[in-house]
Amino acid sequence: MGLYYEEDIIVAWFLSEIISSSTNEKITFEYTSHTINYPILGNNSLEIDPASNSAVKVQEYIIYPDISTKRVRRINLISNDVKISEVVFDSNKSRNDISGNALSKISVFQGNTLLKYFNVNIENVNNERIFLESIQEFSGDGLSSKPPYEFEYINENLLPGRMEYLADHWGYYSANGTEFPYLAQFPWRSAKSKEPSDYAMYGSLKKIVFPTGGLIRLNMN
Repeated sequence: MGLYYEEDIIVAWFLSEIISSSTNEKITFEYTSHTINYPILGNNSLEIDPASNSAVKVQEYIIYPDISTKRVRRINLISNDVKISEVVFDSNKSRNDISGNALSKISVFQGNTLLKYFNVNIENVNNERIFLESIQEFSGDGLSSKPPYEFEYINENLLPGRMEYLADHWGYYSANGTEFPYLAQFPWRSAKSKEPSDYAMYGSLKKIVFPTGGLIRLNMN
């Protein structure tokens, strides 16, 4: 049995400002607080009897913890106590993996003038994960744009559900996997091999296409 803590535990720190040592300038960071609900398995274990070479699966259950966190809303450049420019982050893209929204737009201001903005496009996969599809730059008036940065992945749509039992010995996805690591004495209840298969690459970044038309290919081995 694991331990459950009711009290809040500090697990993250957020940068609030960067101050120049040579000029009267600083960069400040503003955040919004939000709570996400992220279901996880509360138990996944076996009770093993070495004498009889048998194992009994302990009853599993899913917990739905509320996690309080922050995300950056605005980055400001301040000179002589006057805001010179700012970068604003909007999160209005619906996501299915957790509660809340994903990043959808990044806007760059000079004073009150919108200089340019970036649209951020994501893909919801199997209602379990999100993948960044593209980022595209537009002029402040929205009348002109550049070709997008585009991202491709390896068979991201073939990944199993996040809590399904299809893992190899190391925890990577495997169509032949099970819920437990490889144990020679209990091969009938565990992953069939310690060797990762091609399935382990599913969901990995495969290619980045730049606005100029150039690209980077990533080879996974």
